[in-house]
This record gives sequence, structure tokens and C-alpha cells, in this order.
Amino acid sequence: LAFCGIPKVGITQWEQFLRFYMGAKDYPSLPHYKMDRVFFQFDQLDPRAQRKIWEDEEWTWAAFVRDPAERLLSAYLDKIKSKKDKLRWIDSSLTFEGFINSLSTPSNFTNCDDVKSAINGLSWCSDPHWRPQVYSCGISERLDRFQFIGDIQNAADQTRELLGHVGLWESHGKHFINGGVQVGRNPWCNVMSHPHNHTRHVGFQQKDEVSNSSAAKLVYGHSKGSKGKMETYYTPGLLKRVQDELYADDYNLWKLVNANGIKMSKGKDLAPRLSKKCSSYVLTRPLP
Repeated sequence: LAFCGIPKVGITQWEQFLRFYMGAKDYPSLPHYKMDRVFFQFDQLDPRAQRKIWEDEEWTWAAFVRDPAERLLSAYLDKIKSKKDKLRWIDSSLTFEGFINSLSTPSNFTNCDDVKSAINGLSWCSDPHWRPQVYSCGISERLDRFQFIGDIQNAADQTRELLGHVGLWESHGKHFINGGVQVGRNPWCNVMSHPHNHTRHVGFQQKDEVSNSSAAKLVYGHSKGSKGKMETYYTPGLLKRVQDELYADDYNLWKLVNANGIKMSKGKDLAPRLSKKCSSYVLTRPLP
């Protein structure tokens, strides 16, 4: 399985699952900056291994996408307005409309190391938390390569489908304990305890039996609830700019995936519906 983890689309939980698969005892803790996860990142692999994974059809490529407007608001609340996780070089007094205006400003940056390039305009240099989703993992170049594309709001059903396809649901997925971190404690090391009678493992990203809430929505120190705040932050005009201008490609892809319901989409089916230049046959463009 080659999973494309897109920031603000449930990547934290998938990194936890990777560490669970590896046997890490503290897998419910925040996985960011854990050294053992680095060895499984695509850009850290030997180029020969990268080519094999990219071109060998035995590898299943998968990704989840999210409503672009909701994802953008989540990034704003988490990385600009949050007192704990905000990006220090961005003024926290920046309004949401001001943030969108900044992203709408044409960018002429050629050096991605310039921090201003991450917020002025949208490009490959943009901060990954609001960089367009189609810029991730070769989606814009080889959508047909992705056998499974899901919508994060259907994570429970689609995660089970995906892991079942690659033979990981029975061995690992259904045994994953959806934990979290205790509020007010160090999220990097501390994990939340389970009730003494909590013996049933509902499985990775499955709904909790008691609360009936999705395990994908557990709090890990990130700002949550962006879906419920859409009307507060978005005017009709701002929403239209995000959907039709800033994230038009993301929105077109997400609409097709979302319309497919709980069944995961296939990139080869989506590509010709997104562009007349694409057809349903398998493209053969190799890695450079």
C-alpha cells in the first residue's frame, strides 16, 4: 500500500496506523517527529525503490480528499488562530478574509525557502496545510495511478474497504485501538487510558460504540469543528472564490469523489471526467 497523506485530511491518524503496523507501543500518541516513521516516507526511499513503487501495478496507491473550503478553514483555525499549533511567522490577527486575499495574490517566488512564499499565492511552495490537494503525491500528473480515492467524511467505510483490499484489515485494522491524548498533558508522549471494561476494539477509524462518533475526529491537539463553523467564517462571495478560483481543481475532484458515496473512487474513472485530454486507458508516463 502506497498511501498519500495530505495534511488536514486525516494524515495524523494514518501515521498512527503506520506506527501501529510497525509495532510501536505508543502509537496512539501524536506521531509527528517520531523517528521511526521517517523510514517509510516515500521521499526518504532509495530512488530505485521509489521507481518500483510508482511503476509496479502490485502496489496499491490510495488517497483521501476533503471539501477544499472546509479544509482551508481547518488550516486557518489550526495554524493561524490556534494558540498552541499556530505558525509563528504568521500574524494571528490575520482575518479569514485577509488570509484568502493573501492566497489570491499572484506569487512570483522561485525559492520555496522564503517563508512568505507559503502564504502569498498558491503554488508548490505553499504551506502543505493549504497547498492544493491535487499537488500531492502526483495526483495532478497521474490521477489514473490511484486505485482508491476516498472522501474523509466516509472514512469508516472506505478505510475498511481499502485495508481489506490490501489484506491489512483482518491483521491490523480491526485491532487498532482508537486512542487520543489527555487534555493538558504532553501530546507527544502521553496517551489516553481506556475504561477497564473497554475490551472491544472497534478498529481503525471506525465509530465508537458508546458515543457513535467517528474515531477520525478524536482530538490530538489540533483545532476541530471547522465543518460546523463554515457559515460563521464564509460569506457566499468568499466560498465562491475558494470553490471557483483558488481551489477549482480540488473542488472538481472532491465533488466527483463525494458523489460516489461510501464507495471509493478509482482514478482511471475520474480522470476522463475531469479533463477531455484524459481517456480511460492507462497512461504510461514514467518517473523522470
